[in-house]
Amino acid sequence: MIQKTWNRYLQSFKGLPGRSWMLALVVLINRSGSMVLVFMALYLVHELGVTPAQAALAISFYGVGGMAGTVAGGFLADKLGYKRVQWLSLVLNGLGFITLGHLHSLHGIQAMMAVIGVVAEAFRPANAAAVADSCPKGQLARGYSLNRLAINVGATIGPAVGGLLVLVGYRFLFWVDGLTCLAAALILLLFYHEPPRKKADVDNSTFQTSSALRDFPFLLFLLVVLCYGMLFMQLLSTFPLFMDSAYGLHETAIGLLFALNAVICATVEMPLVTRLQKTPPLRTVTIGILFFALGFALLPFGKSGLFAAVTVVMWTMGEILSFPQFSAMVATRAGERRRGRYMGLYSLAFSTALVLGPAIGGFFYEKFGPTPLWLSYIPLGLLMILILHTGARPMFLSFSAGQREI
Repeated sequence: MIQKTWNRYLQSFKGLPGRSWMLALVVLINRSGSMVLVFMALYLVHELGVTPAQAALAISFYGVGGMAGTVAGGFLADKLGYKRVQWLSLVLNGLGFITLGHLHSLHGIQAMMAVIGVVAEAFRPANAAAVADSCPKGQLARGYSLNRLAINVGATIGPAVGGLLVLVGYRFLFWVDGLTCLAAALILLLFYHEPPRKKADVDNSTFQTSSALRDFPFLLFLLVVLCYGMLFMQLLSTFPLFMDSAYGLHETAIGLLFALNAVICATVEMPLVTRLQKTPPLRTVTIGILFFALGFALLPFGKSGLFAAVTVVMWTMGEILSFPQFSAMVATRAGERRRGRYMGLYSLAFSTALVLGPAIGGFFYEKFGPTPLWLSYIPLGLLMILILHTGARPMFLSFSAGQREI
């Protein structure tokens, strides 16, 4: 039985090209050191003595920079090439994190967070566009799942190691995060070879328009992504604070909760996405949003680490069912000529969420308490589903049409 399950797991990875694996390796190395953002709120509250709202606002500065970075990264990726933008982003990001660990002024930290946001988030659209370039259309969701596998395996290591490093000193977090960025940049430079752009493929989008800003279903889809992202970004602000104050969990235990999320994604996502390839994507995403919303809405009703772990399992399943489909839909809708820019706007939605989510969530958390915050996930989740089933529905039709063009 174990051997059969393992064989099915391995089978779900077959057919993906070598470039996809190399991009995943770069992401894996980079994310294996990702720990600063996870513990930044706790670092600022415990080490610098700022309020939770100020800590959440500092994280929002990263998002402010990220808003500019994603748009610029997407535009530059189409102009300069996906590899060049990824490499430059990783190098500057690594140097930025090392510098951040030596700052002690709140204003200096906020400014550096904004700078890091610009260079770090430029990586996202360039990498996402490169993944789409490396995969056949029918493999897009699996290609993004492989990339997310790398992210989540790295995230299994990052927060868990970060929770242990905190016991020695917070400064180690910044050095490890920075050095892994630089290591990923070196691997990308030496071993990833970007495929040549083919003139025959430049007009292969499923929606012909001169600008993504005129694609109304896509814009409604981005509204859903923005809302989803704002809820998701509570993991970097109010969620750790709530685990600390209400559940009595400290940094190491919180790191293990994030690691649990990553382990589930690493073991379940690729086989599940492969199994659901023929399922209508709108149905898959709808179920995903429901799982995600319910997982957070249950938080006020428990106090133990075990109960917290159960909620992590629930919203992780929602994440698995939603995010790979989202990325694949954007890549299909864009085509090669505008893929960087579409991915830039898609990433911009998450960067905007990182600005608004922690700030609004932190204010709501302090003003009204955590219970109303977590319960709000239910009506917001239903609103997202309504928009996807109405105005944004052509996004799913485009994706289904693109999947058939194999």
